[in-house]
Amino acid sequence: MNRERVLERLSQVTLPAGVVPQMGTDWSPVGQIYFFTLKSTNPNYDVMELKSIEDWVVEKNFKAVPDIVDVASFGGPTREYQVRIDPNKLIAYGLSLAQVEQQLANNNANAGGSFIEAGLQQLNIREVGLVRNVQDIANTVIMTKGGTPRRVKDHRRRCARAEDSAGRVRSGAFIAKTAKIIDNDDVVSGIALLRKGANADDALAGIHEKVKSLTNIFYLLG
Repeated sequence: MNRERVLERLSQVTLPAGVVPQMGTDWSPVGQIYFFTLKSTNPNYDVMELKSIEDWVVEKNFKAVPDIVDVASFGGPTREYQVRIDPNKLIAYGLSLAQVEQQLANNNANAGGSFIEAGLQQLNIREVGLVRNVQDIANTVIMTKGGTPRRVKDHRRRCARAEDSAGRVRSGAFIAKTAKIIDNDDVVSGIALLRKGANADDALAGIHEKVKSLTNIFYLLG
């Protein structure tokens, strides 16, 4: 809350040209209180899948623990969905790359739908437009010509194709090593970061509860 108030005030401060105010992190190097590595004996969960779980499940659950301000993650390829464009087909359709990008962005956004009255209450309506898989990307309408929609997946006259790639280009790797023996040359790991001045014991107790809960959930999922 205090940091939010400082940010609000910073936006109202008049500073010399070229001076941009910034706030420091809310944690320090001594706040690295919990190191973890994700492992799975299920062959359906490869390193990329573990990386997705770390980014979208573990990290968010750890951040929900009081006084954990962030989670630094390492290792594993990041899942990436790509639309590979054929420039010649774009020209044939009279489209630009910017138009394709804009349509993909528009079809991956939520929309409000006002509200409806239910007795003494009002229920807000919204449309969740988040893309869930490659097929959703393939079904995205790029343009409409003569009343006929042109989608990314137009097979015989397509100008682009959507696919689940082998992952974002990597700039490094995280390796698990015991003494001089490399146990695993690509693992997913992370560090939970404690808020400055907070009680580490309380935060660790909260993390241990989260770990226990997540372990039980993934055990039931197989």
